[in-house]
Amino acid sequence: MKPVLFLYNILLALSAPLAFAAGYAVTKRRGGEKGFGERFGLIRLKGGPRSKSVWFHCASVGEVRSIKGLTESLREKYPDTGIIVSTMTVTGRREAEEFIKADEAFLLPVENAAAISYLIKLLGVKVFFIVDTEIWPNLIYTAGTNSRLIMINGKISEKTFGTYYRFRLFFRPLFKKFSAILAKSPEDFRRFVKITGTEKGVAELGNIKFRERKKISDTEPVKELEGLKYALAASTHAPEEDIVLDGFKAGGASFDRLVIAPRHTERAAGIKKLAAAKGMDAALLSEKKDARVIITDCFGMLERLYARADKIFVGGSIAPIGGHNIYEALQFEKKVAVGPNMEEFEEIYLPASEAGLIHTVKNSGDVASWLAAEETAGDFAGFFSRIDEKNKETVNKIEDLINDLLAPETDSMAS
Repeated sequence: MKPVLFLYNILLALSAPLAFAAGYAVTKRRGGEKGFGERFGLIRLKGGPRSKSVWFHCASVGEVRSIKGLTESLREKYPDTGIIVSTMTVTGRREAEEFIKADEAFLLPVENAAAISYLIKLLGVKVFFIVDTEIWPNLIYTAGTNSRLIMINGKISEKTFGTYYRFRLFFRPLFKKFSAILAKSPEDFRRFVKITGTEKGVAELGNIKFRERKKISDTEPVKELEGLKYALAASTHAPEEDIVLDGFKAGGASFDRLVIAPRHTERAAGIKKLAAAKGMDAALLSEKKDARVIITDCFGMLERLYARADKIFVGGSIAPIGGHNIYEALQFEKKVAVGPNMEEFEEIYLPASEAGLIHTVKNSGDVASWLAAEETAGDFAGFFSRIDEKNKETVNKIEDLINDLLAPETDSMAS
C-alpha cells in the first residue's frame, strides 16, 4: 500500500498547481471562494484543542442532514465529546453549522494528509466517520491510522464496481483501513465483500439518509413561485432538460410554470438558451422575471421547491447516472417521476415503487403524458412505516457501535 500511496502523492504534487487554479475558478463561479483555503488545510477553528471528539466527513447537504439523529444521540450520551463535520461543498458546511450545530465545521482539506493528521490529534478525534463512499486515499489512510475509521451508508454502484474490482490490489488495503464498513444495501454489501475478500468488518445496515423527515410547513416558499402551480425537474443532467422541455411544451398546459433545478447550477445559463431555442419564454431564478420556464441558478433551493411542487421529476435517472435521492421529495408526500436508471437508490426506489409512488418516464412523450394526467393516490402511510422500521434498526445499530467505541474503557486507541 505505501509504495502505491507514495506514487499517488507524487502525481498529486505534480498536478497541484493546475488543480489549485482550476479548483479556484470553479469554486468562485459557484460562490464559495471565501472558504477555498480550507481545502488546502488553512482552517480557523472556533474552539481550541479537544480531548475527545467524533469527526463526520460528509459530501454535501444530504449526507449532513442524515447524521442529525446520530449527533443528537452523541450529545445526549457524551456531552463532553466534540462534533466535527467536514464537507466537500459550501452548502454542506453551512448545513453542518446551522442544522447540525457542529462544534467545528469546515471544508475537507482535500488529500492533505498532514493537515488531516494535525486536526485529528488537535481535536482528539477518537472515531472518524465517512458518510457514503468518499474514496480519498490520503484521507482514508491517515484517518484509519490515527483513529477508528468507520464508513456509514457505504455504496458501490454496479457501474463502478468493475473498476474497484479490477484494481482491487490498490483498493483492498485501502478498504481494510476501515474498522467497519456499513453498507446501505445487500447489493453494496456483496460488492464490498468481493473487493475486500472477506466479510469481516463489513455489514449491511441500511441507509440513514431516510431518517429525517420534514413537513411542508417547515420550509419557506419560494417567493417568485408562491401561489403558482408548477412542475419541477430536479437534479437534472443533459439530456434530461431537453426531454423535459419538449414534454412540458406538449403536455404542460395546466401548469403556470416549469421549474428546472439542474444538478450543477453553472449549467443554468445554457439551459435557458436551450429553452429559448425551442421558442419557450425562460429566465433564471435570480433574474426575477415573469417567465413560464424558470431555471434555478443558486444553491439551497431544492427542498423548498420540492415542498410546494405539483409534479416532480428527479433527474440523473433518464441520463445514465444511477438516479438521485427521491426521498427528498417523498418526505413531503409527493409522488415522483423518474427514468429507468435508479440503481444508485434502489433501497428507497423499490419500496416507493411497490407503494405506488413512482411514475417511470423514458422520453419526452412519456413526460408529456405524465404531466397531462391526473395524479393518483399512493400508499404513503405504508411506505413511511416500512422505511421508519428499517431506519430505527439501522440507527440503533450505529449508535451501539458508537457507544462501544466511545465507552471509557475503549478511549485508549491503537494507531
